Amino acid sequence: MSNISVSAPLQPHELDKKELIRLQQVVKKVSSKAVIQGRGEDLLMRVYLSGLYHGMMMSDETEEKK
Repeated sequence: MSNISVSAPLQPHELDKKELIRLQQVVKKVSSKAVIQGRGEDLLMRVYLSGLYHGMMMSDETEEKK
């Protein structure tokens, strides 16, 4: 396993207010859907996987724009 930190180096209070609001909306959607789809014990796994998925999709969009 690599030396990647478990927590993000950027904290929510360090974000631009508009970006923070946008991310809070995404978190609300993701967590709500994870609760509806899953059982309690896999909630965090579903949220984490969703974050990985969103990161990959955003990366793909960035690559397509180049």
